[in-house]
Amino acid sequence: MYFHILKMSLRALQDNKTRSVLTALGVIVGTAIVIIVLSVGAGVRGLILHQLSSITPETLWIEVQIPLKGTRAEKDAATGQAISSGVQIKTLKIDDLDDLKKIPNIEDGYAVVIGQEKFTYHSEEKRAIYWGVSPQYQKMENLKMSSGRFFSMKDDNSLSKMVVLGKDIKETLFGNQEAVGKKIKIKGQSFTVIGVAEQVGTKYFMDMDEMVYIPVQTAQKKILGQDHLQGISLKMKNKDLLPTTKSQIERSLRRNHHIDDPEKDDFVVRTLDESMEIIDMVTDAISILLFALASISLVVGGIGIMNVMYVAVTDRTQEIGLKKAIGASPFAIRFQFLSESVVICTIGGILGIGLGISISWLVSFIAGHLQYYWPFILPTSSVLLAFWISVGIGIVFGYAPANKGSKLNPIEALQKT
Repeated sequence: MYFHILKMSLRALQDNKTRSVLTALGVIVGTAIVIIVLSVGAGVRGLILHQLSSITPETLWIEVQIPLKGTRAEKDAATGQAISSGVQIKTLKIDDLDDLKKIPNIEDGYAVVIGQEKFTYHSEEKRAIYWGVSPQYQKMENLKMSSGRFFSMKDDNSLSKMVVLGKDIKETLFGNQEAVGKKIKIKGQSFTVIGVAEQVGTKYFMDMDEMVYIPVQTAQKKILGQDHLQGISLKMKNKDLLPTTKSQIERSLRRNHHIDDPEKDDFVVRTLDESMEIIDMVTDAISILLFALASISLVVGGIGIMNVMYVAVTDRTQEIGLKKAIGASPFAIRFQFLSESVVICTIGGILGIGLGISISWLVSFIAGHLQYYWPFILPTSSVLLAFWISVGIGIVFGYAPANKGSKLNPIEALQKT
């Protein structure tokens, strides 16, 4: 019986192809959005992890923070807002790095200041971001040189005016010429190019091939006119000693900065786990928001299905009356119309899954051509979730019209024209 009723439902849908396609359109779009949200969300997470790939479990990152009470998220938000408005926290110094490297479990570390300037060679010029870093940066970040060398501790301590260029900025300023040994202008000062880095690509969401590296103390004194840092990166010998090492770092910095109350810390020590928590929080929030939008689309599609099924029940009132007059039960009538709704949503769901997969792959493909690492990831759970949501939409929004049809009086239904 069920198979026979299902065949009748499919025949009814074939007889109204245009209406069936338009009805399924809302479900197709909503289902596709569900797939896109979950797939692209996984791709974004992969992109972020790739950008932060140099952060290993042994890596610790220390950065400045506005001293105030509140949660970590509140402090981060306040710090970001303050720095963007021009507030500077001047307590993190080179001496802090020297003291932190004395902690038994710290293997190495480098200091960081970041700025942006115009770099000029003859008639060629380029505004770019520069990183003032300690010489240990090369080893810790595995920066390889295509020509020349990286700067040394002697260069840094003597405030030598020298730079290492990223691959792309070297080509912008020098083209095919040899860059090593040439001089470029920064804020009216001559700096000697001592090296050119190999291609790195994007890292920390920046194009490292457009980057210029300068000895950190040279950048502080000769360009920025300051003696404070924006960050310190440390590498531990044993990641299992993280809790103890982190406590030792905090005690050292509080002692150097004359801080008695941890609530007044003007720094924050970040670990890989904390970075992953932030990543998961951000990607989950984005996915939830987009999933909510997809759900609205599915609900709109469901309402469209409900309206169309009400119209179908009204148009086929005499058919319903005839079937009931020859013995069809209310359950059979209800099942027929409900199965039509479910079939439309199931087909719409399958087409939506295909559309969502195609768009997700296309996003990954385009991002790859734009030199971004954006893996195409299709969680099995997203396909199953999208499919069952589409089926559920058919059941939920198709039940009321189907139930109305099953309750029609056969005599009254046959009398309607």
